[in-house]
Amino acid sequence: MPVTPTRHFGDIEFEEQAVIDFPSGLPGFEDHCRFLLIQAPEHAPLLFLQSLEHRETCLPALPVKLVDPLYELAAAAEDLELLGPGPPAELLCLCVVSAPNNRQATANLLAPILIRPSSGKGVQAVRHDTRYSHAHRLNPEQSPCS
Repeated sequence: MPVTPTRHFGDIEFEEQAVIDFPSGLPGFEDHCRFLLIQAPEHAPLLFLQSLEHRETCLPALPVKLVDPLYELAAAAEDLELLGPGPPAELLCLCVVSAPNNRQATANLLAPILIRPSSGKGVQAVRHDTRYSHAHRLNPEQSPCS
């Protein structure tokens, strides 16, 4: 079984089927195409996208519906095509969380990360409208960073 070193979780054993492939990388991380989704119970409900190419890159994320229960996904057809065929209900929709310098935690609702578990593919689906923000403030009771 392969092992990857990580900055925050030490060495992690993983199965190749657990790898999420982002064919185009992520905006700002175009050379990061292979990630693991880590669920650490002590940090729930946070999830972590750990890059397999760069041990330093680990993105905290939350399910979008935890941040905004009424969130409406708007993904481009080309993004959905990259994920492969499957029902929309199967998609895991996450938002990256940021808490720079211990300031108010925010979530990126403008560009959610979509993962189709059955294909092992992922994409960051940047919206082309201004309905949501890239820095949506989390309420203190929502914030896993407080």
